[in-house]
Amino acid sequence: MGKHKNSVQNSIIVEFMENNPDIAKGYTKRDKALVNALWQELSNSLNSAGPPQKDANGWKKAWTEWKSEIRKKLSHNKNEARATGGGPFTKHQLTQLEESIVRICGIERSVYGVTGVAIGHVEPSDDLIEEVLDETNSDIPSTSSKRQMEPSSIGSTPKRPRVESTAESLKNFLKEDNEIKMEMNEKLDELIKIGNENAKSFTHIHRAVEDMVECCTQILTVMEEKNQIEKQRLDLSIKKFDFQRQLNGYN
Repeated sequence: MGKHKNSVQNSIIVEFMENNPDIAKGYTKRDKALVNALWQELSNSLNSAGPPQKDANGWKKAWTEWKSEIRKKLSHNKNEARATGGGPFTKHQLTQLEESIVRICGIERSVYGVTGVAIGHVEPSDDLIEEVLDETNSDIPSTSSKRQMEPSSIGSTPKRPRVESTAESLKNFLKEDNEIKMEMNEKLDELIKIGNENAKSFTHIHRAVEDMVECCTQILTVMEEKNQIEKQRLDLSIKKFDFQRQLNGYN
C-alpha cells in the first residue's frame, strides 16, 4: 500500500476510522450528504500530508484496497494453518495499524467466523459493495495459485488437517451467535434512544408553535382594540366638528 499513501496518511486514515467505525465497516445510518462531507474532510487532511494526493473517491478506493489486502493476509494465514494442521507455516505478520483496522472493522470475525449482521434499514455503502466484489473475485482460485501439497521427504505422509469436533463447533457457533445478538441489541437500543430524542424534539416544536399561535392571537386582539379606539376618536372628532359648525351658524 506504500505506493498509494505514505506512513503519515496511513495514521490519519486509521485515526479517522477509529472515530467513525460505521464508515470504516461500510455500514452507516447517517445521512449520505454528511458521510460524503466527512470523506471530503478526510481527503483534505490526507492531501495536505501528501504526496500522493487523491479526490474523495480515490481515497475511498485506497481504503477499500487496504482492507482487502489485510483480509487476504488473514485468509492466507487461516488456509496455511489448516493445511499444516496447526504446525509451522508461512504467516503474514500484520503491522500495528493493520491490527487496528482488523479490530475496528471486525475483519477477523468475517475471516474466521460468521460475517457481521446488519439491521434491515441500514444500507451498505458504495465502497463496501465494491470491497465485497473485489473479495469475491480474489477468492476464486486459479490453477497457478493452487497450493501444491508435497511430502517433506520420500515416504513421509502429509499431516491431516485438524477437524473441529462437534462440541467445539457448537461452542464456537453459540459464542458467535451471542456476539451477534449483543451487537444487534446495542444497535436497537441506540435506535430507541434516537427515537425518544426525536419525540422530545417534536414535543418542543409543537409547544413552540402553540406559543407562537397564542402570541399572534394576542397581537390581533390588541390591534382590534386599537382600531376600535381610533374609530371612537374619529367619531368624536366628527361630532365636535358638527357642533362647532352649528355654533358658527347661530352666530
